[in-house]
Amino acid sequence: PVSVDAISIDHVSKRDAIDISTAPRSFAVYTHSSEDEGEGEGEQLLVGEYDIDKGENVQTFLAQAPSRPVSIVRLVIDSNHGNPNYTCLYRMRVHGEAQQ
Repeated sequence: PVSVDAISIDHVSKRDAIDISTAPRSFAVYTHSSEDEGEGEGEQLLVGEYDIDKGENVQTFLAQAPSRPVSIVRLVIDSNHGNPNYTCLYRMRVHGEAQQ
């Protein structure tokens, strides 16, 4: 289990992308403990927006409140930068402290 402090989302930089419309835009992150085993929506950790114009292809988002120790972190992409068919996510990283 981990107490999550933040998450990072990676996408290729705007200048190197072939099609920037596939980059994620708005998203939400939910957590689940091992007891609830991912049932239901979970506890909302944060809501964020990946800003493709920011110039940084790795963007970090702080949790709205410290999380309880969790075993599952779920990312829900709500929109992208215009592609109607799919969203491309290079990497999501979870930052926090491991709990015993």
